[in-house]
Amino acid sequence: MKEKEAIIALRDAQLKKGHRVSTRKTYRHWLCRYVNGATDGEWSDLQGFLDNLTSVQRVNPKTVKQALNAMVFFYKNALNQDPGTLNVPKVNKNRNTPT
Repeated sequence: MKEKEAIIALRDAQLKKGHRVSTRKTYRHWLCRYVNGATDGEWSDLQGFLDNLTSVQRVNPKTVKQALNAMVFFYKNALNQDPGTLNVPKVNKNRNTPT
């Protein structure tokens, strides 16, 4: 599926669910990152996308969860497919808190 087709399918599903504008923008952002990375060969599936976010890009765990929610919504509501079992990679939370 091309990026433009995916965005249209996502938009239609979000309008049916009544998502707010901010949610629609956020989910579209994650969909574009997923589709662009998949076409560039950085990953081949959703699990690879999540692994890339945690291990290579080292994003915040809450950000990974947001990306996961966006992509699961896309798969279930726009594509009518089951995304399958996903293992969300754990991120080490042992960060030094400034004192």
